[in-house]
Amino acid sequence: MSERRLTLISGDPGIEARRVGQELEYQDPRHIEFISIGNLVRSIGAKAVSSSFESDVTAHMQYRPHEPLSDALASDLTYEALGRADMSHHVLLEGFPRRIEQIDDLYELAQVTQRSLTGMIHLTTSDTTAIKYIMQHKNVSNDTAQRELQTARDIHLKLHDKLDAKMNIYSISADGDQTITDQMAFTALRELAQQEVDLTYT
Repeated sequence: MSERRLTLISGDPGIEARRVGQELEYQDPRHIEFISIGNLVRSIGAKAVSSSFESDVTAHMQYRPHEPLSDALASDLTYEALGRADMSHHVLLEGFPRRIEQIDDLYELAQVTQRSLTGMIHLTTSDTTAIKYIMQHKNVSNDTAQRELQTARDIHLKLHDKLDAKMNIYSISADGDQTITDQMAFTALRELAQQEVDLTYT
């Protein structure tokens, strides 16, 4: 694989994008490095990983555990994680950006850490599966789950539209055989690694 590549991996509610990212790293650990911002936050909170932003993460987990990270903290943690990554690895990043406002930060972080942002692999699922997941994990009604799913889909569509001008985006259905999903994601990642990407972003 080409050096200094950065690919986003994300998923609909109920999809274990982290598991697929970990599987891709497991399949080719000499070339792929998986970074999950959510996993990183939990590891810092448990003091399993040191961080310059440990006090900020601890405060967030203590006072705002169910809220998303602030843009500044999410950006800082992503920058720190990318800075630690092996420059010869193709990095898979999960958990950033989460909001439209973070997209500009993503491009800046890619440039500062000298990585080419190649594209995004997005794992999709059916509305039924996603709504069931939201209801079970957030203990909310069907109507509330539908609204949350629509909000999540709207954010992803806006992210997709803004990124698509510069990046290739692969949408892979995660319903059914997860092993097939892993293989499809790995194929998509290899295709992304072979592309030449213009880092200029406007």
